[in-house]
Amino acid sequence: MLRTDPVNLLQYRKAEKAADNHLSAIPLSGRRYTQYRQQLGNCLHFSYWACILKTMIKKVHDKTSSQNQLMPDRGHPTWLIHIALLIYCSAANSELRPDNFVNLLNLEPTIHLEMRYASSHNFMGRPVHGYKTAACWLTEPAANALATVHRMLAKSGLGLVIFDCYRPQHAVNDFVQWASQPNQDMKADFYPRIAKNDLFSAEYIAERSGHSRGSTVDLALIQIKPPLATILDSVEPSTRPDYCQSDYKRARNAGQLDFGSDYDCFDILSHTANNSIGNKAIRNRQYLVDIMQTHGFSNYHQEWWHFTFKPEPYPERYFDFPITAQ
Repeated sequence: MLRTDPVNLLQYRKAEKAADNHLSAIPLSGRRYTQYRQQLGNCLHFSYWACILKTMIKKVHDKTSSQNQLMPDRGHPTWLIHIALLIYCSAANSELRPDNFVNLLNLEPTIHLEMRYASSHNFMGRPVHGYKTAACWLTEPAANALATVHRMLAKSGLGLVIFDCYRPQHAVNDFVQWASQPNQDMKADFYPRIAKNDLFSAEYIAERSGHSRGSTVDLALIQIKPPLATILDSVEPSTRPDYCQSDYKRARNAGQLDFGSDYDCFDILSHTANNSIGNKAIRNRQYLVDIMQTHGFSNYHQEWWHFTFKPEPYPERYFDFPITAQ
């Protein structure tokens, strides 16, 4: 089972009081209690209402345990908890977006979006759960810093192309579920030299993602207008590897600079400091790291495209609201 977010003491106190108000006398057998607890445990984001449900079930369980008997299921409104659990598990994917999350294009509409997980152009080969539209949401500090980077790049005829921003927790859960399945249709393009079941141990996929905290972004540099920044953009065919390149021609035709490997290719070739990608790609990576660091972003060493704004407004919180246009 995946890990769950802790809930603070105030939420528990409120939940306990609410549970007392709502509980009335819902009899629940030990067997039913076990089923409900397992169902609730599968909901990965514990909100205030989840606390109420957990507390209600615990109180019923404590009551039946203290009486040393199993209360009968038949003829009692245990279906109320069934309904509540269904509502909660659905609502987990409808968490409200905090006010300090902003749509990046509202700050800088000239940034190019290529939101891979809202499409089938990704390692799963299909749209990822939680991506209802191709929008980039970030915490306000991260979005402001990113817009500044883009405006500075524009002076050199360059700009940012964004692949992913905030990522809902249930999208991460979708990754985890995918990793447990035998399908490997996208292996040649995205993880050609690693077994699918090793993606966790190699730290390419995890049960929690910094993207869900709202200040992490995946991106590259793109040519947006002449003159071409020739010092950064060059092709060295003799030094290019023959894997992690399936998107190379399309990306180059779209103006993306050469970074030595495709976005989201799970391979050491994508490690930022890899020196087997050709001199120009090495310089492009270093330039990207330098300009992002100048504006407060830290690179993840295994992915040249992955940057987190520091300090993060939510360093310990993983959000689960869906990605929508507004």
